[in-house]
Amino acid sequence: MATALLLDRFGCRALMLCGVAGGLDPALNVGDVVVATSNIQHDFGIEKTGEFFHIQPGSRPALGEDFTPGYALSGSLVMRLRAALDGIVLEPLPADVDAGRRTPKICFGPILTGDSFINVEATRRRLQERFGAQAVEMEGGAVAQVARWWDPRIPVVNIRCLSDLAGAESHVDFRTFLPAAARIASAVAHRLAPVI
Repeated sequence: MATALLLDRFGCRALMLCGVAGGLDPALNVGDVVVATSNIQHDFGIEKTGEFFHIQPGSRPALGEDFTPGYALSGSLVMRLRAALDGIVLEPLPADVDAGRRTPKICFGPILTGDSFINVEATRRRLQERFGAQAVEMEGGAVAQVARWWDPRIPVVNIRCLSDLAGAESHVDFRTFLPAAARIASAVAHRLAPVI
């Protein structure tokens, strides 16, 4: 609803989301930031003959429409985003986060969206292998879907700071981590906003 209101009442030409997500890529750690190159709804599709077929929400495969899931950013926008982040150094994670005193890194890649919180290692591996995704959350794909149907030219830039490693048993204290995550994601968002 908020996406539709922004597009309808304010005529937005681009949208940006900023928040937290679970990490899917085992090379990432708590505090790292993922900038989505594509927003994919991982739990929308067709279940038949014991298999789940992922499809793009709103597509009609029976009519021959392309049903490959995902709302990808254009290559030229991704290049501008990468250039804008060149040389940025994020603040180290504070000791009270209990994730190790380290400086978070930034990566680009697909971010998945779904309606369930992922806390199972086998599911984390399956999603990462199936989509090559970096992170999973609950909003980005829905926002991208509304924006795409509103006007296919409207990009949705999704920035996520990892609050946990989806499927891992060890999680940081979310309430303790939230202020640091907000500052980290905000630093990235402020660098990206002018080039969107």
